[in-house]
Amino acid sequence: MKAVQSFRSDNLRPALESFGGPVMIRGQLFSMALSACTIAQHYPKFEYITDDAGAEMARACKLPYSNIISVGENFNSDASFWTHSKFEAYKSDEPFLHFDNDLFLWEPLPDYVNTADVVALHGESFMWPLYEDYLAEAITLPNWPKLHEVYFSNRTPINMAIFGGNDIQTINAYANEVLELMLPYFKDSNLTEANKAKLTKIAPVFEQLWGSQIIQCKLNKRITFLLPEKIVAKNDTNSKDALKLTHLGGQKISLEKEPKKLHDMYRKMLSNLRKINPEVHEAIRKFTSDSTELLKLVEAK
Repeated sequence: MKAVQSFRSDNLRPALESFGGPVMIRGQLFSMALSACTIAQHYPKFEYITDDAGAEMARACKLPYSNIISVGENFNSDASFWTHSKFEAYKSDEPFLHFDNDLFLWEPLPDYVNTADVVALHGESFMWPLYEDYLAEAITLPNWPKLHEVYFSNRTPINMAIFGGNDIQTINAYANEVLELMLPYFKDSNLTEANKAKLTKIAPVFEQLWGSQIIQCKLNKRITFLLPEKIVAKNDTNSKDALKLTHLGGQKISLEKEPKKLHDMYRKMLSNLRKINPEVHEAIRKFTSDSTELLKLVEAK
């Protein structure tokens, strides 16, 4: 089974255009690189789905992908659709596992993952109150699809920091349905800044909630979860069912309110990257020191 990561380069522009500039993007690239390097140790076949600027960046930073695939100049949707690259990756024509760029895989996943029809990191029923808030925002958008009313009994969103499997037909159908429902929003030339902000915030609805509802309820396919919910809800890293991986997820967002802890976290990631792949570390340092290369990303359409 191949591993896949994805990225749309315009996700970097806010950091590049901020006061921190290259310093901000350097930290993000070190994090992305450590993720890729830990995954590459376990998956020799490792694809990267991105756009032209993202492909140039990955090559310049010597990220350890066996195949870098560009969809073209851009993803042909507003940047607020920050998960668009993931859905393009989910349209794979062969079995795969997609890993988020902030997940570090320290040891191989269990063997059963390689034969599972559809696999995801874990369920998130304990997060349902947050999804109720997302849905309250979502239904204020014009013509919002009411899948939550059709599949009202499904209150188990799925964490898709790891997602994929062998049943490509089911996974493709899910990805295509979400794109069919969402692209009209993200290609609308009249999309207001207020609605862009809402769509950015509620991305977990049309990825993780709809993923659960479409795959399990509409397509009648059971999802294999890598982690039991109770481990995640209790943060029980000593459980026999725990996996040797780290997913930053919301942790990074909370740490942004504590700069020292965030700095310490990045310093630890930097140290790990130097140990695992010093060549990639040096390539990123050089890339983020080159104002010409950075300008290309900022100016990319």
